[in-house]
Amino acid sequence: MPETAKIRKIKLSDNSVYAIFDQGALRLDPSTDKLVTGVGVVDDAITGSDLYIVEIDDIPLADVQMDVLIQTPVIRDEHGAYVSGGELKRQDLRQVLKNLGLLTARVTSDKVLRLEVIDFN
Repeated sequence: MPETAKIRKIKLSDNSVYAIFDQGALRLDPSTDKLVTGVGVVDDAITGSDLYIVEIDDIPLADVQMDVLIQTPVIRDEHGAYVSGGELKRQDLRQVLKNLGLLTARVTSDKVLRLEVIDFN
């Protein structure tokens, strides 16, 4: 029996909210290194500006537990011959973001720039 698609609520850093069909579509955009959804309208809002996803289904992004596919680094010897790596594996999204060193910036209501490095356990 095929899996049914779930509708996810995505909230961006400007408080705009989108509903998307989630079939494991969250991934990193290779040209911007931003987390995107696979839905054109939402991805255009994210990649075309400095917006980013802050919540999925009313859960802060830092608390979302979702596996994504990663590829392990390819290791080659001094002659360029393959040694190991290149395997596709699942990794928790938080670990991927931690490895990227996710940094958020916002201006508070009293006009103070707030920079925050998000670290995950």
